[in-house]
Amino acid sequence: MAQIADPVFQKYGEPFLVNEKGRVVLNDRAVAVKCATSHQIKYNAMLNSYERYDGKRGLWVLIREVEVMEMFDNLLLALGRTYGHQDIVARITAAKLSSGIQRKLSGRSQSRQQTFE
Repeated sequence: MAQIADPVFQKYGEPFLVNEKGRVVLNDRAVAVKCATSHQIKYNAMLNSYERYDGKRGLWVLIREVEVMEMFDNLLLALGRTYGHQDIVARITAAKLSSGIQRKLSGRSQSRQQTFE
């Protein structure tokens, strides 16, 4: 498995982990934080929407969920290639992806890993 000297993964763990049953699991917290920091996005629970920081204007602006999903999907594909886990990435459904991202970006859950058999 590849080791990347990435501050997010150093803090939250590698994007793909092996659980106690020997299955590869997605460390969705680490991947969500990586996506959020890379693209400067956050979930605003009061507005029930995502926001992206616009550095030119110095403001947080609304961004459509589909755009966030595309960013996250592209990151997962890249991580799958880098870590040799394209098969795991291929099994992640849009529903799991959407609910996991929102939960992680809104900070409503603790570190939870999704298992993909």
